[in-house]
Amino acid sequence: PVYGHHSLLVDISGDNLSKRLGSLSIRDLRNSGVEPMALNNLMSTLGSSNSPKILHSLNDVASFFEINSFGSAPTKFDLNLLNSMSSKVLRDTPINIIKKELIELGIPNNDHENFWEAIKENLNTREEISQLWDLCINGVHPVIEKEDLEFVKTAIKIFPQAPLDKDSWKIWTNQVSEKTGRKGKSLFLPLRKALTGKSIGPDMGKLLPFLKKIPEL
Repeated sequence: PVYGHHSLLVDISGDNLSKRLGSLSIRDLRNSGVEPMALNNLMSTLGSSNSPKILHSLNDVASFFEINSFGSAPTKFDLNLLNSMSSKVLRDTPINIIKKELIELGIPNNDHENFWEAIKENLNTREEISQLWDLCINGVHPVIEKEDLEFVKTAIKIFPQAPLDKDSWKIWTNQVSEKTGRKGKSLFLPLRKALTGKSIGPDMGKLLPFLKKIPEL
């Protein structure tokens, strides 16, 4: 057999990577939520002339791997790039692969596909799947700015009755807009914060049908 040695790995500033940095161990990368295939993708091209690609199987990674494309110059290991690739891998994960986790969370089978479609584009780690489902089932403490309190109270009073569907958010916000005169960000952002506790997140039109607890004001 012919053996080789990977070029020296350095951090993003060009300094040598320290073996004492626990945050870059396989265990710690796994615990931080990095997708295994993201690490496989990055390491298969790190130090080569090829740009990393988002591939979803080791067979695809092996097919793309070119040993002759690797050089001997020091190579920068960018943790931010790895995290970005991890998010993309997770968001592109087919429903049949993620289904086991949805079952373990107690999500009804007939909701799997729609729930995954509702949340996947905003995910960074798998832990966030359970956090979002907990939000749907148990609700959150609403975040409401002082100047938005009366507006949110008015909106909650005309919140649509269950069952909700993909059109409920649009219908509701149109009614709220007509009643309050608010439009755009001043309309949507306070409602998102009141219902989810955050200023960013999944498409509210897709998420709203899964929200079981609406804040009482």
